[in-house]
Amino acid sequence: MAEHKKKEIIGYYTDDGSIYCVDCVLKTQEQIRKEIEKAITAEDTEKELYFCDGCKKEM
Repeated sequence: MAEHKKKEIIGYYTDDGSIYCVDCVLKTQEQIRKEIEKAITAEDTEKELYFCDGCKKEM
């Protein structure tokens, strides 16, 4: 049987062709978390519809 070696992810391409290393992606995620003012819960969606600004999906 052929042994499958898991490939380590070292970075990501974006749709616009930019390349980011894993450290920068993780740092950006942490910055976004700090900027979030209030969490949206399922109870909130009973009162109002919410849509993701990134992908436009209804939450």
